[in-house]
Amino acid sequence: MSEKETGLTREVLEGASCCTLHRCIDCSANTVCTHSPIEMTATLASALLAEMDKPGDVWKDAPEKAIRALTYFYDDKRSFINEKEYTRKLPKSRAREIAENLYSRMLFAKTDEEGVSLLESAILKALAEKEAGK
Repeated sequence: MSEKETGLTREVLEGASCCTLHRCIDCSANTVCTHSPIEMTATLASALLAEMDKPGDVWKDAPEKAIRALTYFYDDKRSFINEKEYTRKLPKSRAREIAENLYSRMLFAKTDEEGVSLLESAILKALAEKEAGK
């Protein structure tokens, strides 16, 4: 759903965000407002869901290992308006998850024997997961 299809421009959303149900004549949300909070909420929720369903273009051309992206917004006169930061967590392999978990637990191992036991249990857990088809 595009801005044209819904009529939900920034101006309309700003008007709806400070709606008091008392100043409807001046309200910039009049083009989509039905003066029913339930219908207005449904319209806004539909538009938000449509926006959330859009693919994250910010990562489209990003390097595979990138975890942070900044986007800058300018007006037609090249004046800076705003910036937005996006972050993501890179997917980890199951082996990496086990290794990180094991490493953090081994830091607190009091003896070598305890560390060896932790290694053994991690290896056995990985083998069991592999046999189970995970």
